[in-house]
Amino acid sequence: VDNYNKGLEWYSRQMPNASSDDIVIEKTADYFQYAEAAKRIHDMNPDIKLILVIRDPIERMISDYYFIKRYAARVESSHPFLELNTSLDDLVYNFSTKKINYSYGGLCRSQYSKQMQAWLHWFPRKQIHVVNGDIIARDNPAEEIRKVEEFLGLRSYTRDHHFYFDKEKQFWCLKSGCFGAEKGHIHPPLDEEIREALQRHFWRFNQDFYAQVGENFGW
Repeated sequence: VDNYNKGLEWYSRQMPNASSDDIVIEKTADYFQYAEAAKRIHDMNPDIKLILVIRDPIERMISDYYFIKRYAARVESSHPFLELNTSLDDLVYNFSTKKINYSYGGLCRSQYSKQMQAWLHWFPRKQIHVVNGDIIARDNPAEEIRKVEEFLGLRSYTRDHHFYFDKEKQFWCLKSGCFGAEKGHIHPPLDEEIREALQRHFWRFNQDFYAQVGENFGW
């Protein structure tokens, strides 16, 4: 909110110098979950092209938990990060009642169809390109990136040989450089009882999301 209140001119100054022939991309993990972001971006530029990278909602929730846990451990903040001293199992599930904790934020952030509603209210589907992050995580990402190039109207540049699989990090990297230490974490396995409960919970949200974007991701 503080940055938004600084205005469009301030925002534009944060972008790299670009000519009229260049395409400038901003990346963030935060916009999608906030309905007001969709309206604000539409007010700024209703013709903008949007790229949404999604993963299996359970895997996204797990990654989200461990990211917040690492973040909370290294910053000074008055915010009560539950992830810092509470296990993911305890945050998301009650073994005594066999019920999911529906109020857990990490769970809510993986309910893609609820969040997608706001974006489809302000933007036509053709302006939103959905990237299958599961494919990028397990396979050479070149094909998915070529789809992005086509969506943005760019000349096809990306080739399979631009990437290699890093056995230590266990994910694909560009030959010109790899992600830093914050990427490529291997997380402890989720309890199977919890996973099955989450699969039942997310089923309806997933079906609605498939209908919204016109693609079944097999979750």
